[in-house]
Amino acid sequence: MQAMTFFHDAWASAPAPIPSSARALPSPSPSWAPADLHMRRSESDKSVVLVSFSLGRLTVLTRAELAVARWASAGHSNPSIASVRRTSTHTVARQMATILSKLRIGARLELATMAELVPWSPPRLRIQSPPSLPLDSLLLDEGPAIDPPEIVRIWYSMALGHCHTLAAADTGNTGHVAIRCGSGRHVNWQVLSERQREILALVADGFAQKVIGMTLGLASATVSSAMDSARKRLGFASPAHLLRAYCGARALS
Repeated sequence: MQAMTFFHDAWASAPAPIPSSARALPSPSPSWAPADLHMRRSESDKSVVLVSFSLGRLTVLTRAELAVARWASAGHSNPSIASVRRTSTHTVARQMATILSKLRIGARLELATMAELVPWSPPRLRIQSPPSLPLDSLLLDEGPAIDPPEIVRIWYSMALGHCHTLAAADTGNTGHVAIRCGSGRHVNWQVLSERQREILALVADGFAQKVIGMTLGLASATVSSAMDSARKRLGFASPAHLLRAYCGARALS
């Protein structure tokens, strides 16, 4: 009964169906969950969730590029990434160009739609070398596996930015993250206009704003303005936060 109640609540707060005009574009229909996603409770601290998942396409990136991609996916600008990385804005811009090319995406905002980047958030506003997994007792902590309905709830919490990263490490093709989930907030997607939902759905499917504008008969600036208005109406800090949350809500619907 509890699981049924959760899925009803998730459906009620999920984005409305994509308007018919948006369906005119052939959607890539990406699966918005990384492969081999597993979660378990920490044995020593029940409030801590241990997450493991396949890094998938992120494995084509170097360690430095992956760090930059993670910061960018969380909505940080090149200057802010350069500051915490203690490098130049030019270096970050060059790395971003390489990242987009390797991942075969057209804009940095698309990073927010990549499932492999969701189980990560900036650790206290600085980048550190990933801890050595054998020496990180928190990530090695064993505990009971989490049931699928709870995994869905936690996944959505991560997409909404309600989880705090405690530790993270990559081993081979697998990412490991220890998180603590905070209290969430209800997102009423229905307050968005039909046009805003239409544009948001297409951006989430990876279409460039210029292509969306041409398809809908709008200027690129109008598409960008609609995204920003949706962000402000729902109270998200950046378009990346809005897009990541939307992808999570849509996956539940």
